[in-house]
Amino acid sequence: MNVRRVLPFLVLSVGLVGAAGCGEDHVANPPATPPPPAVTGDATDFCTLAIQIATESGIMVDKHYIPPLQETLDQLKALVNAALANRDRLVTGLPDDVRAAVDVQLQYFQALKDNDFSSATPVPAGLDAATQTVNQYQVSACGVTFDQ
Repeated sequence: MNVRRVLPFLVLSVGLVGAAGCGEDHVANPPATPPPPAVTGDATDFCTLAIQIATESGIMVDKHYIPPLQETLDQLKALVNAALANRDRLVTGLPDDVRAAVDVQLQYFQALKDNDFSSATPVPAGLDAATQTVNQYQVSACGVTFDQ
């Protein structure tokens, strides 16, 4: 599964982090053609926190998410734990559509943690669309890059 693409980070995206032993990939890369969401709210705070979480977890270097095949389970755990610890800060000031998408991602992160990062963790409805929304926002508002 490619969990890093979920968080804004984080994604955090959070981006979803592809982790060894975490199952199949449920998330597509952000599409290149749709226009990015309008940047409203406080993108700077979200971007700063999302980049910090992704960098500290090891899945981002210089605003570039590392390729999913290079990600590890330890990086996934670090990302998920940091994102959940900063849940309220991550969604504050985001446009409604992005906040809703981050909420879906955080639901999945909580489920991953509750299920000890099992590959059998149920995926919430709408995760793929939520991930695309968050990834597009990260690219347009935060200037991050998703390496392949």
